[in-house]
This record gives sequence, structure tokens and C-alpha cells, in this order.
Amino acid sequence: MIKSFLQSIRWHEACAVIRACGFVRLRWAAVLAFYYLLTIANALFDGVGLVLLVNLMTGKISDQGLDLVSRSSLWILRRAGGDAEPATVLLFIVALFTVRSALAFTVQAMDSSLNTLTRRRIQEHGFRALMQGEWEFLRDMRVGQRTGALTEEAAVVAKYITSLVRAGYALVTGVVLMLVALLISPQLTAIMIMTAIPAAVILQILFIRVARLARLQVSERQAFAADIAERLNGLFQIKVEGQTERHIADGLRHQAPMTALEYRVGFVQAGITAFNVVLPAIVLLEFAAWFAVRGESLMASINILGSVGIVGARAAAQFNSAEGSLGNLSRLSGSLVPVAALFDVKPEAPRAPVPEPVAAVNLRNVVYRYNDTAGVEDTSFTARVGRSFLIKGPSGAGKTTLANVIAGVYRPQSGTVIYEGASGREYDSREFRPLVGYVAQDIHLFHGNVRDNLVGRQAGVDDGWLWECLSRAGLSATIEGLGGLDGMIAEAGRSLSGGERRRLGIARVLVRRPGLLILDEVTAGLDEENRRGIISTIAQLSRELVMIIISHDPLDLPVSDEWDLTPGAPVPLPPAAVGL
Repeated sequence: MIKSFLQSIRWHEACAVIRACGFVRLRWAAVLAFYYLLTIANALFDGVGLVLLVNLMTGKISDQGLDLVSRSSLWILRRAGGDAEPATVLLFIVALFTVRSALAFTVQAMDSSLNTLTRRRIQEHGFRALMQGEWEFLRDMRVGQRTGALTEEAAVVAKYITSLVRAGYALVTGVVLMLVALLISPQLTAIMIMTAIPAAVILQILFIRVARLARLQVSERQAFAADIAERLNGLFQIKVEGQTERHIADGLRHQAPMTALEYRVGFVQAGITAFNVVLPAIVLLEFAAWFAVRGESLMASINILGSVGIVGARAAAQFNSAEGSLGNLSRLSGSLVPVAALFDVKPEAPRAPVPEPVAAVNLRNVVYRYNDTAGVEDTSFTARVGRSFLIKGPSGAGKTTLANVIAGVYRPQSGTVIYEGASGREYDSREFRPLVGYVAQDIHLFHGNVRDNLVGRQAGVDDGWLWECLSRAGLSATIEGLGGLDGMIAEAGRSLSGGERRRLGIARVLVRRPGLLILDEVTAGLDEENRRGIISTIAQLSRELVMIIISHDPLDLPVSDEWDLTPGAPVPLPPAAVGL
């Protein structure tokens, strides 16, 4: 039973997330230690105050037969200069509950703050892990699933970790209160403990059931998020095709199973709640039976029964709270899988930047394959400043793969990619990476103004340089018509034409002053005027940058070399053989 429960709450994934977010550091341990010290103090003040209150209300405060807790409390009161008169004891109880109120506020505030900080750290560290991950590992990911993991599931995991802390809080509080009850009457306390053991077993069975349902629930929720994200990203295509209803049905296909699972989880949770509510009634019946068997009057020991009953009930409530928190671990554990996966992303290996302008890129017998049908084989050529280099071939021939190898996004499986600096020094792509500008056919622009799309939140970039880059990309007149750098652009650049989006993409990479510029099918789908404009921009930029152009269409470039990936195409002579 215990093993099944431990498996249901996924300790391995939880520990992975906790380590990745830095919660094992000394300062966090110190914060938790302070939290639990406050917890112990809060429980002691609660238990002692309740015992004294029961004795005061039953008129037993001055009896010599008081329990150990009451006698110890009155001794402290006398040492402080007070007496055992009811009025003084009442003020003492008021003071205890006032201090406890401050302690409870502090504990609750820390509890809430812990949840907030945990959620933030999971999301920030998880997003950073994705952004810094190896692209070879990430290229096939479903964006909707990862987005769901970073948003909804990350918030759920924050609740999981908070529930773990709360479970410890409730257990510590329950133990302290139970010790107080033991000091009052070991026999009556033992009855409560005997009831708690089978109750805990029943609750564990219910929690394991919740955990199984929760894992299925998260799987459906992740699939739903991915389906919705894909259709919102492709909404224009859906509108053009007139397939709205089909895509609505496909996008909502996980709703029915997800809803059914939510109902089932809710019913099991309701059963747990009902079971916790009936437990005090069971304990009261056991108390009555115990007094009847012993032939004792309930009224004769009403203060003992009241003290043990109230303190024990508080302890039982805390243990139930601990059970509930542990139950939350089961219920919330399904979200650990996608969140922990954020931290399993293979990080990109660090490489030093090429410390000088790049004059040429040399490929020497490069091989890179990522499945049986895609990749490049035994590729050798040189691309230089002053001559555009065209990589051409049919779709699926490996043009983009080769460009990614040149950019350093992929590392060659064999052979080498060498960046040649202006000084003539060579830099291996396995150890160095140049500043690359990469403009794809589908330019991803963000909702915001032109400046935001050029530099984001980067500070200190002069507007004059931004206008120069726009001019070099042949877009300055268009941007002036939009209202300048503060002109707004719709999400994904829908307010611009295809040619304008690609020119803005070129301007954006030029802002960073790259030494290597890669253009992937940037003329595809453009009308002849936009196409000629892009080709003119390429010709001008190739005079100052290493320019790699990917295209399956012929391009009329004035000065260029090429590598043809068409099956059966002749292999060009190496540049040295033609005097380049």
C-alpha cells in the first residue's frame, strides 16, 4: 500500500523539478526550518490555550487534579507574577490566542508566498531550459504541449510542492497536539489513534485512485492544449479551406474524455471529504463506549474528555489535513510528468563566439543525418564574402539541414565546418559559433510596434541604426508609411505583405551585425516585383557578409557560387580550383 502510494505521487519527477529550480539550496532549507519552528509554536499555543479554556469553562481551573498541561501552564503564569484566579487565567488564554493569531498569519503568509515563488521559479527555469536546449532535441516538439506545461501544468506543480510543505506542516502540528492530548489522558488519546490507523488506510486507497485518474486527466489536457494551439496557429489556412467545422470537431475531440475524468476525480474527492466528516462521530461513539465499559460517568471527567476531545479533534483535523495534502500530491502528480520533461531537455553545449568578422565558411566532408531519409552526405565547399552562395535542390533534399549545419545549429556527425576569420585564423564549429542572421520563408513577427520586432527589449540600440538596417533591407519607405518605428504590426505580421515580412526579417537580423547571413526560401511565393527587390537586397548584402541562400528556384544573382543537392547533379569544383 505504501509503495503504491509513493509511486502514485511520483517522487522521482518531483525531486527532479525541486533540484532544477534550486529548492535544495541552503537558504531555502533555512526558510523551511523557520517555517516549521513557527508551526510548532503555533500548535503549542493552540493546544495549551484550548486545554485551559475547557478547564476554565468547566470550573476545574483551581482543582488539584488538573492534567499536566494545565498545571504546567498555571506554573508559568505564576512565575510571571500572575495567579490562578479565573479572570487572570482568562486574560492569559486571550494572550495565548493573540500570539497564536500572529503566528498563524505569518505561517499562512509564508505558505501563500511559497506557492507564488514556486510557480514563478518553475516557469522561469522551465522556459529557460527550453530556450537554451539543443535544437536537435527540440525540433519535433509539439509547441502546444510545451506551452501547457509552462503555464497550467507549472501552476499545478507549484500547488503540488506547496502541498508537500503543507503536509509536513499539518503532520508537525498534529504530532504536537497529539502529544498535548497524551499528557492529558493517554487512554483516550490511544482510542483516537486506533481510529486513525484504519482511516489512513482507506484514505490511501482513495488517493491512489485519484492519482491514476489525474495522470489520465493531464494527458488529455495536454493533448487538448496542443490541438487548440495548432488550429489557432493555422487559422488562416482553415478559413481559406472552409473547413471550420471539421477543425472545431478535431480541436475539441479531447473535451469529452477530459470532462468525464474531471467528474470522476470530483466524485472521489467528495468521498474523501465525506469520510473525513464522519470520523469525529466515530471517535465520539468510541469515547462513549469506553466510559460505559469502565462504568464511569461522562460528567465526572467532562473536563478531561473535553480537553482530549477538543485537542484531539484539532490533532485529527491536522492529520486529516496532512492526508488531504498527501492526497493532493496524488491528484496533482500527473502534472509532474510534462513539467519534469521541461528539465530533461538536453542543454545546448557552450561555444565561444567567433571573435572577429567572418570572411568565409569552409565545409570539409560534412555528413549529417537525423533519419534514414533526411540529411546531407560528404559535402565540401567554401562560401566567401563578396560572392553569394546558393544551395539549391528539390524539397526534402537537405537544403535546410545543410544551412543549419553551416549556422552551427547542428553539429556535423563527421567532417568539419570551419569559420575563417578576416585575419585568416580558422574556428571549428564544434568549439566556436559566429553571429548568424537567419531569415526563413515564414518570418515570425510579434504583436507590437516595429521597434519591438527589431530589437525586442534590448536597450541602447540607436534609432538611426534601426533606420539604416531598414534601408539596407529596402523597407524604410514602407515603415514610414506605417508610422515609423512606433507603427504597430499585427501578430505574426498579418498586417504586412509576404515580401514586407521577409524584408523586416532581414532588417531584424542586420540590427545584430551578423557575420553570416542565411536566407531560406525568402523569394518563394512572392510576385515578380517583390522577388526582384529581395534579390537586389541579397546582391548588396553579399558584398559585406558571408551570404548563404537556400532556394529550389533559380535566382539571377550577379556574383554567386552554388551547391546543388538535386540527386544526380554534378559536384561543383572546389573554390580553389576556379581561383576563388
